[in-house]
Amino acid sequence: MTSVEVVERRRPPSSLVRNDARIMGAVVAVLADAGWAGVTVASVARAAGLSPRPVQDRFPDRWAMAVGAWQQQVGPALEGALLELLESAGLEDDRLPRDRPAGPVLQLRAALESALDAAGLRHLIVGQLPEDLDDPLLEMNLALESALDAAGRADLMSLRAAGPSADWLANALGAFLRPGAELRAAAELLVVSAFNDDLAETVGSEVAHRVAAWCHPTGEHPEAAVSRAYLISIALGLLLSRTRQGAADLDLRDEARHLLDAFKNQSKPAVLPATRAEHLDDFLGFDTGDASLDALLRGTMEEVGRVGYEGATTAAIGRASGRSEGLVFARYPSKVDLFVDATRRQHARNWRANEVFHQGIAAVHGPGIAEAVVIREFQRPDLRGYRAISLEQVRMALHDERLREVQWGELELLVAQALAEDPNWAAAGTPAHLHLSVAIGLGVTVLPILAPEAWLLPYDVVTVPLDEG
Repeated sequence: MTSVEVVERRRPPSSLVRNDARIMGAVVAVLADAGWAGVTVASVARAAGLSPRPVQDRFPDRWAMAVGAWQQQVGPALEGALLELLESAGLEDDRLPRDRPAGPVLQLRAALESALDAAGLRHLIVGQLPEDLDDPLLEMNLALESALDAAGRADLMSLRAAGPSADWLANALGAFLRPGAELRAAAELLVVSAFNDDLAETVGSEVAHRVAAWCHPTGEHPEAAVSRAYLISIALGLLLSRTRQGAADLDLRDEARHLLDAFKNQSKPAVLPATRAEHLDDFLGFDTGDASLDALLRGTMEEVGRVGYEGATTAAIGRASGRSEGLVFARYPSKVDLFVDATRRQHARNWRANEVFHQGIAAVHGPGIAEAVVIREFQRPDLRGYRAISLEQVRMALHDERLREVQWGELELLVAQALAEDPNWAAAGTPAHLHLSVAIGLGVTVLPILAPEAWLLPYDVVTVPLDEG
Protein backbone atom coordinates (compact mmCIF):
# COMPACT_ATOMS: atom_id res chain seq x y z
CA MET A 1 0.00 0.00 0.00
CA THR A 2 1.41 3.41 -0.97
CA SER A 3 1.61 6.37 1.41
CA VAL A 4 -1.01 8.14 -0.71
CA GLU A 5 -3.38 5.21 -0.21
CA VAL A 6 -2.74 5.31 3.56
CA VAL A 7 -3.57 9.02 3.64
CA GLU A 8 -6.71 8.42 1.55
CA ARG A 9 -7.86 5.69 3.93
CA ARG A 10 -7.28 7.90 6.96
CA ARG A 11 -8.97 10.95 5.50
CA PRO A 12 -12.22 11.65 7.39
CA PRO A 13 -15.47 11.50 5.42
CA SER A 14 -16.41 14.77 3.74
CA SER A 15 -19.66 14.85 5.73
CA LEU A 16 -17.68 14.76 8.99
CA VAL A 17 -15.39 17.56 7.81
CA ARG A 18 -18.41 19.56 6.70
CA ASN A 19 -20.23 19.03 9.99
CA ASP A 20 -17.14 19.95 12.00
CA ALA A 21 -16.83 23.23 10.10
CA ARG A 22 -20.50 23.99 10.69
CA ILE A 23 -20.28 23.11 14.38
CA MET A 24 -17.16 25.20 14.94
CA GLY A 25 -18.72 28.14 13.12
CA ALA A 26 -21.81 27.75 15.29
CA VAL A 27 -19.75 27.61 18.52
CA VAL A 28 -18.04 30.86 17.56
CA ALA A 29 -21.38 32.49 16.70
CA VAL A 30 -22.97 31.46 20.00
CA LEU A 31 -19.94 32.56 22.02
CA ALA A 32 -19.92 35.93 20.25
CA ASP A 33 -23.63 36.60 20.70
CA ALA A 34 -24.62 34.87 23.95
CA GLY A 35 -21.29 34.37 25.73
CA TRP A 36 -20.01 31.24 27.43
CA ALA A 37 -23.30 30.70 29.28
CA GLY A 38 -25.07 30.26 25.95
CA VAL A 39 -22.85 27.42 24.69
CA THR A 40 -24.80 24.17 24.96
CA VAL A 41 -25.19 21.19 22.67
CA ALA A 42 -28.71 22.33 21.84
CA SER A 43 -27.79 25.96 21.07
CA VAL A 44 -24.81 24.98 18.93
CA ALA A 45 -26.86 22.38 17.05
CA ARG A 46 -29.54 25.00 16.29
CA ALA A 47 -26.96 27.51 15.10
CA ALA A 48 -25.30 24.86 12.91
CA GLY A 49 -28.60 23.65 11.45
CA LEU A 50 -27.99 20.14 12.79
CA SER A 51 -29.72 17.82 15.21
CA PRO A 52 -28.06 17.56 18.65
CA ARG A 53 -26.81 14.01 18.03
CA PRO A 54 -23.94 14.74 15.59
CA VAL A 55 -22.77 17.58 17.83
CA GLN A 56 -22.74 15.38 20.92
CA ASP A 57 -21.09 12.52 19.05
CA ARG A 58 -18.16 14.74 18.05
CA PHE A 59 -17.88 16.87 21.20
CA PRO A 60 -18.82 15.28 24.54
CA ASP A 61 -19.19 18.58 26.37
CA ARG A 62 -18.93 22.31 25.82
CA TRP A 63 -15.31 22.40 26.97
CA ALA A 64 -14.45 20.09 24.07
CA MET A 65 -16.32 22.44 21.73
CA ALA A 66 -14.36 25.37 23.17
CA VAL A 67 -11.05 23.59 22.58
CA GLY A 68 -12.03 22.80 18.98
CA ALA A 69 -13.21 26.35 18.31
CA TRP A 70 -10.00 27.82 19.68
CA GLN A 71 -7.83 25.50 17.60
CA GLN A 72 -9.70 25.88 14.34
CA GLN A 73 -10.97 29.46 14.30
CA VAL A 74 -10.62 31.60 17.40
CA GLY A 75 -6.90 31.14 18.11
CA PRO A 76 -5.78 31.81 14.50
CA ALA A 77 -8.08 34.86 14.31
CA LEU A 78 -6.69 36.32 17.55
CA GLU A 79 -3.12 35.65 16.52
CA GLY A 80 -3.74 37.26 13.14
CA ALA A 81 -5.29 40.35 14.71
CA LEU A 82 -2.39 40.70 17.15
CA LEU A 83 0.16 40.30 14.37
CA GLU A 84 -1.65 42.99 12.36
CA LEU A 85 -1.53 45.21 15.46
CA LEU A 86 2.22 44.80 15.91
CA GLU A 87 2.92 45.32 12.22
CA SER A 88 0.85 48.52 12.22
CA ALA A 89 3.15 49.91 14.93
CA GLY A 90 6.37 48.60 13.38
CA LEU A 91 6.80 46.11 16.23
CA GLU A 92 6.78 42.81 14.37
CA ASP A 93 9.73 40.55 15.09
CA ASP A 94 11.32 39.22 11.90
CA ARG A 95 13.34 36.72 13.94
CA LEU A 96 10.14 34.89 14.95
CA PRO A 97 8.32 32.47 12.60
CA ARG A 98 5.38 34.11 10.84
CA ASP A 99 3.49 30.95 9.89
CA ARG A 100 0.29 30.29 11.80
CA PRO A 101 -0.71 27.03 13.45
CA ALA A 102 -3.56 26.51 10.97
CA GLY A 103 -2.98 25.53 7.35
CA PRO A 104 -3.60 27.96 4.47
CA VAL A 105 -7.18 26.84 3.85
CA LEU A 106 -8.16 27.34 7.49
CA GLN A 107 -6.41 30.71 7.48
CA LEU A 108 -8.46 31.79 4.48
CA ARG A 109 -11.58 30.33 6.05
CA ALA A 110 -11.04 32.35 9.24
CA ALA A 111 -10.30 35.52 7.28
CA LEU A 112 -13.35 35.01 5.04
CA GLU A 113 -15.62 34.40 8.01
CA SER A 114 -14.30 37.49 9.76
CA ALA A 115 -14.84 39.64 6.68
CA LEU A 116 -18.37 38.34 6.10
CA ASP A 117 -19.15 38.88 9.77
CA ALA A 118 -17.95 42.48 9.53
CA ALA A 119 -20.19 42.95 6.49
CA GLY A 120 -23.22 41.56 8.31
CA LEU A 121 -23.20 38.48 6.08
CA ARG A 122 -22.32 35.83 8.66
CA HIS A 123 -25.42 33.82 7.73
CA LEU A 124 -23.75 32.94 4.42
CA ILE A 125 -20.98 31.01 6.19
CA VAL A 126 -22.44 27.87 7.77
CA GLY A 127 -22.33 24.93 5.44
CA GLN A 128 -21.41 26.90 2.32
CA LEU A 129 -17.64 26.80 2.34
CA PRO A 130 -15.91 24.18 0.17
CA GLU A 131 -16.59 20.68 1.45
CA ASP A 132 -13.27 19.25 0.33
CA LEU A 133 -10.37 20.93 2.08
CA ASP A 134 -8.08 19.81 -0.74
CA ASP A 135 -9.85 22.00 -3.32
CA PRO A 136 -7.67 24.72 -4.89
CA LEU A 137 -7.48 27.95 -2.92
CA LEU A 138 -8.29 30.24 -5.86
CA GLU A 139 -12.06 30.20 -5.43
CA MET A 140 -11.80 30.94 -1.69
CA ASN A 141 -9.31 33.70 -2.39
CA LEU A 142 -11.70 35.35 -4.85
CA ALA A 143 -14.52 35.01 -2.35
CA LEU A 144 -12.33 36.60 0.30
CA GLU A 145 -11.52 39.57 -1.91
CA SER A 146 -15.20 40.04 -2.66
CA ALA A 147 -16.09 39.88 1.04
CA LEU A 148 -13.40 42.39 1.91
CA ASP A 149 -14.83 44.81 -0.64
CA ALA A 150 -18.33 44.25 0.75
CA ALA A 151 -17.09 45.04 4.25
CA GLY A 152 -15.53 48.31 3.10
CA ARG A 153 -12.01 47.25 4.03
CA ALA A 154 -10.24 47.87 0.75
CA ASP A 155 -8.43 50.83 2.32
CA LEU A 156 -6.69 48.46 4.72
CA MET A 157 -4.52 47.24 1.85
CA SER A 158 -3.31 50.78 1.17
CA LEU A 159 -2.58 51.31 4.89
CA ARG A 160 -0.46 48.17 4.92
CA ALA A 161 1.36 49.22 1.77
CA ALA A 162 2.25 52.60 3.32
CA GLY A 163 3.85 50.96 6.35
CA PRO A 164 3.48 51.59 10.11
CA SER A 165 1.45 54.71 10.87
CA ALA A 166 -1.06 56.15 13.32
CA ASP A 167 -3.87 55.52 10.84
CA TRP A 168 -2.95 51.86 10.45
CA LEU A 169 -2.50 51.42 14.20
CA ALA A 170 -5.87 53.06 14.89
CA ASN A 171 -7.43 50.72 12.34
CA ALA A 172 -5.80 47.68 13.97
CA LEU A 173 -6.94 48.79 17.44
CA GLY A 174 -10.41 49.30 15.99
CA ALA A 175 -10.61 45.56 15.32
CA PHE A 176 -10.56 45.07 19.10
CA LEU A 177 -12.74 48.08 19.91
CA ARG A 178 -15.42 46.92 17.46
CA PRO A 179 -14.63 43.19 17.23
CA GLY A 180 -16.06 40.59 14.90
CA ALA A 181 -17.36 37.23 16.05
CA GLU A 182 -13.99 35.48 16.36
CA LEU A 183 -12.48 38.13 18.62
CA ARG A 184 -15.62 38.34 20.76
CA ALA A 185 -15.38 34.57 21.14
CA ALA A 186 -11.68 34.92 21.99
CA ALA A 187 -12.54 37.23 24.90
CA GLU A 188 -14.90 34.60 26.32
CA LEU A 189 -12.49 31.71 25.96
CA LEU A 190 -9.46 33.59 27.29
CA VAL A 191 -11.32 34.33 30.52
CA VAL A 192 -12.95 30.94 31.05
CA SER A 193 -9.71 29.09 30.26
CA ALA A 194 -8.85 29.75 33.91
CA PHE A 195 -11.49 27.17 34.86
CA ASN A 196 -10.60 24.22 32.62
CA ASP A 197 -7.19 22.58 32.25
CA ASP A 198 -7.77 21.32 28.69
CA LEU A 199 -8.79 24.74 27.41
CA ALA A 200 -5.97 26.41 29.33
CA GLU A 201 -3.47 24.02 27.77
CA THR A 202 -4.88 24.67 24.30
CA VAL A 203 -4.79 28.43 24.70
CA GLY A 204 -1.27 28.13 26.08
CA SER A 205 0.03 26.05 23.20
CA GLU A 206 -1.85 27.54 20.25
CA VAL A 207 -1.32 31.29 20.70
CA ALA A 208 0.45 31.93 23.98
CA HIS A 209 3.82 30.59 22.81
CA ARG A 210 3.80 33.30 20.13
CA VAL A 211 2.70 36.13 22.45
CA ALA A 212 5.16 34.98 25.12
CA ALA A 213 7.98 35.18 22.56
CA TRP A 214 6.88 38.66 21.48
CA CYS A 215 6.82 39.84 25.11
CA HIS A 216 9.71 37.91 26.64
CA PRO A 217 11.60 40.03 29.20
CA THR A 218 15.01 38.49 28.57
CA GLY A 219 15.02 38.55 24.78
CA GLU A 220 17.50 40.31 22.53
CA HIS A 221 15.45 43.52 22.50
CA PRO A 222 13.55 43.90 25.79
CA GLU A 223 12.58 47.47 24.92
CA ALA A 224 10.61 46.20 21.91
CA ALA A 225 9.09 43.49 24.12
CA VAL A 226 7.77 46.22 26.46
CA SER A 227 6.13 48.08 23.59
CA ARG A 228 4.55 44.87 22.32
CA ALA A 229 3.30 43.89 25.76
CA TYR A 230 1.82 47.34 26.38
CA LEU A 231 0.12 47.46 22.97
CA ILE A 232 -1.24 43.92 23.23
CA SER A 233 -2.57 44.74 26.70
CA ILE A 234 -4.43 47.74 25.29
CA ALA A 235 -5.94 45.59 22.55
CA LEU A 236 -7.07 42.89 24.97
CA GLY A 237 -8.49 45.56 27.27
CA LEU A 238 -10.41 47.14 24.39
CA LEU A 239 -11.91 43.75 23.69
CA LEU A 240 -13.22 43.45 27.25
CA SER A 241 -14.35 47.07 27.64
CA ARG A 242 -16.23 47.26 24.36
CA THR A 243 -19.65 47.60 26.03
CA ARG A 244 -18.66 50.70 28.00
CA GLN A 245 -20.88 53.56 26.93
CA GLY A 246 -19.57 55.39 23.87
CA ALA A 247 -16.64 53.03 23.32
CA ALA A 248 -17.63 51.90 19.84
CA ASP A 249 -17.74 55.49 18.54
CA LEU A 250 -14.25 56.53 19.64
CA ASP A 251 -11.65 57.80 17.19
CA LEU A 252 -8.29 56.37 18.26
CA ARG A 253 -5.99 58.13 15.79
CA ASP A 254 -4.66 60.74 18.25
CA GLU A 255 -4.03 58.03 20.83
CA ALA A 256 -2.29 55.92 18.18
CA ARG A 257 0.05 58.83 17.41
CA HIS A 258 0.77 59.25 21.10
CA LEU A 259 1.60 55.55 21.44
CA LEU A 260 3.91 55.53 18.42
CA ASP A 261 5.79 58.55 19.76
CA ALA A 262 6.28 56.82 23.11
CA PHE A 263 7.47 53.61 21.46
CA LYS A 264 10.03 55.57 19.43
CA ASN A 265 11.20 57.68 22.37
CA GLN A 266 11.46 55.19 25.19
CA SER A 267 13.08 56.30 28.44
CA LYS A 268 15.88 54.38 30.10
CA PRO A 269 14.61 51.75 32.57
CA ALA A 270 14.62 52.90 36.18
CA VAL A 271 14.81 50.90 39.38
CA LEU A 272 11.13 50.76 40.26
CA PRO A 273 9.93 51.17 43.84
CA ALA A 274 9.48 47.81 45.53
CA THR A 275 6.18 49.02 47.02
CA ARG A 276 3.74 46.14 47.20
CA ALA A 277 0.02 46.59 46.49
CA GLU A 278 -1.00 45.03 49.79
CA HIS A 279 -4.70 45.63 49.17
CA LEU A 280 -4.50 43.03 46.41
CA ASP A 281 -3.30 40.41 48.89
CA ASP A 282 -6.69 40.59 50.60
CA PHE A 283 -8.91 41.68 47.73
CA LEU A 284 -11.84 39.70 49.18
CA GLY A 285 -11.72 41.47 52.52
CA PHE A 286 -15.43 42.27 52.86
CA ASP A 287 -16.36 44.20 55.99
CA THR A 288 -20.10 44.79 56.13
CA GLY A 289 -20.36 44.45 59.90
CA ASP A 290 -22.24 41.17 59.45
CA ALA A 291 -19.95 38.13 59.80
CA SER A 292 -22.36 35.76 58.02
CA LEU A 293 -22.79 38.12 55.08
CA ASP A 294 -19.03 38.70 54.85
CA ALA A 295 -18.48 34.93 54.75
CA LEU A 296 -21.14 34.52 52.06
CA LEU A 297 -19.70 37.29 49.87
CA ARG A 298 -16.18 35.95 50.23
CA GLY A 299 -17.27 32.36 49.58
CA THR A 300 -19.11 33.50 46.44
CA MET A 301 -16.02 35.11 44.98
CA GLU A 302 -13.76 32.23 45.97
CA GLU A 303 -16.04 29.70 44.29
CA VAL A 304 -16.42 31.84 41.16
CA GLY A 305 -12.65 32.21 41.04
CA ARG A 306 -12.29 28.43 41.24
CA VAL A 307 -14.86 27.25 38.65
CA GLY A 308 -16.30 30.37 37.01
CA TYR A 309 -19.72 31.93 37.47
CA GLU A 310 -21.63 29.27 35.52
CA GLY A 311 -19.87 26.47 37.41
CA ALA A 312 -20.48 27.98 40.84
CA THR A 313 -23.60 26.40 42.34
CA THR A 314 -25.40 27.89 45.33
CA ALA A 315 -24.68 24.67 47.24
CA ALA A 316 -20.94 25.02 46.58
CA ILE A 317 -21.06 28.71 47.50
CA GLY A 318 -22.68 27.76 50.80
CA ARG A 319 -19.92 25.22 51.49
CA ALA A 320 -17.19 27.69 50.54
CA SER A 321 -18.78 30.20 52.94
CA GLY A 322 -18.92 27.74 55.79
CA ARG A 323 -22.66 28.33 55.81
CA SER A 324 -25.73 26.53 54.47
CA GLU A 325 -27.19 26.94 50.99
CA GLY A 326 -30.29 28.24 52.72
CA LEU A 327 -28.40 31.37 53.73
CA VAL A 328 -27.94 32.26 50.05
CA PHE A 329 -31.68 32.38 49.42
CA ALA A 330 -32.41 33.91 52.79
CA ARG A 331 -30.28 36.87 51.75
CA TYR A 332 -30.69 37.00 47.95
CA PRO A 333 -33.42 36.04 45.46
CA SER A 334 -30.94 34.32 43.12
CA LYS A 335 -27.30 33.53 42.47
CA VAL A 336 -26.97 36.43 40.06
CA ASP A 337 -28.28 38.87 42.69
CA LEU A 338 -25.66 37.58 45.11
CA PHE A 339 -22.90 37.90 42.51
CA VAL A 340 -23.97 41.42 41.52
CA ASP A 341 -23.94 42.56 45.15
CA ALA A 342 -20.57 40.92 45.87
CA THR A 343 -19.13 42.56 42.74
CA ARG A 344 -20.56 45.95 43.69
CA ARG A 345 -19.07 45.81 47.18
CA GLN A 346 -15.72 44.56 45.95
CA HIS A 347 -15.47 47.23 43.25
CA ALA A 348 -16.36 50.01 45.69
CA ARG A 349 -13.42 48.95 47.84
CA ASN A 350 -10.86 47.95 45.23
CA TRP A 351 -11.26 50.77 42.66
CA ARG A 352 -10.52 53.29 45.39
CA ALA A 353 -7.70 51.24 46.89
CA ASN A 354 -6.06 51.00 43.46
CA GLU A 355 -6.31 54.76 42.98
CA VAL A 356 -4.85 55.47 46.43
CA PHE A 357 -1.96 53.08 45.71
CA HIS A 358 -1.27 54.76 42.35
CA GLN A 359 -1.45 58.28 43.76
CA GLY A 360 0.87 57.43 46.64
CA ILE A 361 3.64 56.34 44.27
CA ALA A 362 2.94 59.12 41.76
CA ALA A 363 3.35 61.77 44.46
CA VAL A 364 6.95 60.66 45.00
CA HIS A 365 8.08 59.20 41.69
CA GLY A 366 5.70 60.60 39.07
CA PRO A 367 2.67 59.10 37.26
CA GLY A 368 4.72 57.19 34.67
CA ILE A 369 6.64 55.26 37.32
CA ALA A 370 3.43 54.74 39.29
CA GLU A 371 1.69 53.17 36.30
CA ALA A 372 4.62 50.81 35.72
CA VAL A 373 4.49 49.68 39.36
CA VAL A 374 0.71 49.15 39.17
CA ILE A 375 1.12 47.01 36.03
CA ARG A 376 3.82 44.93 37.73
CA GLU A 377 1.63 44.39 40.78
CA PHE A 378 -1.46 43.41 38.77
CA GLN A 379 0.61 40.87 36.83
CA ARG A 380 2.28 39.25 39.84
CA PRO A 381 2.25 35.44 39.49
CA ASP A 382 0.76 35.00 42.97
CA LEU A 383 -2.35 37.00 41.99
CA ARG A 384 -3.70 34.51 39.46
CA GLY A 385 -6.82 34.04 41.61
CA TYR A 386 -7.41 37.78 41.77
CA ARG A 387 -7.16 38.05 38.00
CA ALA A 388 -9.48 35.08 37.43
CA ILE A 389 -12.21 36.65 39.56
CA SER A 390 -11.74 40.15 38.16
CA LEU A 391 -11.84 38.97 34.55
CA GLU A 392 -14.88 36.80 35.19
CA GLN A 393 -16.66 39.87 36.55
CA VAL A 394 -15.72 41.82 33.42
CA ARG A 395 -16.77 38.97 31.12
CA MET A 396 -20.14 38.64 32.85
CA ALA A 397 -20.65 42.41 32.53
CA LEU A 398 -20.50 42.00 28.75
CA HIS A 399 -23.83 40.16 28.94
CA ASP A 400 -25.61 41.44 32.07
CA GLU A 401 -26.86 45.01 32.30
CA ARG A 402 -26.75 45.17 36.10
CA LEU A 403 -23.17 43.94 36.21
CA ARG A 404 -22.28 46.39 33.46
CA GLU A 405 -23.63 49.24 35.58
CA VAL A 406 -21.60 48.00 38.55
CA GLN A 407 -18.47 47.49 36.44
CA TRP A 408 -18.43 50.96 34.93
CA GLY A 409 -20.52 52.93 37.44
CA GLU A 410 -17.82 52.94 40.09
CA LEU A 411 -15.23 54.03 37.52
CA GLU A 412 -17.38 56.91 36.28
CA LEU A 413 -17.90 58.03 39.88
CA LEU A 414 -14.15 58.04 40.47
CA VAL A 415 -13.59 60.04 37.29
CA ALA A 416 -16.23 62.59 38.32
CA GLN A 417 -14.66 62.94 41.78
CA ALA A 418 -11.15 63.34 40.36
CA LEU A 419 -12.31 66.02 37.91
CA ALA A 420 -14.14 67.85 40.69
CA GLU A 421 -10.88 67.96 42.66
CA ASP A 422 -8.74 68.81 39.63
CA PRO A 423 -10.48 69.98 36.41
CA ASN A 424 -7.18 69.48 34.54
CA TRP A 425 -6.79 65.86 35.67
CA ALA A 426 -4.64 64.40 32.89
CA ALA A 427 -6.11 60.89 32.89
CA ALA A 428 -9.51 62.23 31.80
CA GLY A 429 -8.06 63.99 28.76
CA THR A 430 -10.29 63.11 25.84
CA PRO A 431 -12.88 60.32 25.85
CA ALA A 432 -10.49 58.21 23.77
CA HIS A 433 -7.61 58.82 26.18
CA LEU A 434 -9.74 57.91 29.18
CA HIS A 435 -10.97 54.76 27.50
CA LEU A 436 -7.45 53.63 26.63
CA SER A 437 -6.54 54.15 30.29
CA VAL A 438 -9.43 51.84 31.16
CA ALA A 439 -8.34 49.35 28.51
CA ILE A 440 -4.75 49.10 29.71
CA GLY A 441 -6.00 48.55 33.25
CA LEU A 442 -8.01 45.55 32.08
CA GLY A 443 -5.58 44.28 29.49
CA VAL A 444 -2.61 43.95 31.82
CA THR A 445 -4.63 41.39 33.79
CA VAL A 446 -5.31 39.37 30.61
CA LEU A 447 -1.75 39.35 29.26
CA PRO A 448 -0.39 36.91 31.91
CA ILE A 449 -2.72 34.25 30.45
CA LEU A 450 -0.66 34.42 27.27
CA ALA A 451 2.69 35.69 28.58
CA PRO A 452 3.18 34.79 32.26
CA GLU A 453 6.63 36.38 32.48
CA ALA A 454 5.49 39.77 31.19
CA TRP A 455 5.35 41.08 34.75
CA LEU A 456 9.17 41.23 34.70
CA LEU A 457 9.23 43.78 31.86
CA PRO A 458 10.44 47.37 32.58
CA TYR A 459 7.13 49.00 31.65
CA ASP A 460 8.40 52.41 32.73
CA VAL A 461 10.35 52.75 29.46
CA VAL A 462 6.93 53.25 27.83
CA THR A 463 4.77 54.62 30.67
CA VAL A 464 7.13 57.50 31.46
CA PRO A 465 7.25 58.95 27.91
CA LEU A 466 3.49 58.41 27.62
CA ASP A 467 3.00 60.50 30.74
CA GLU A 468 5.44 63.18 29.60
CA GLY A 469 4.27 63.28 25.99
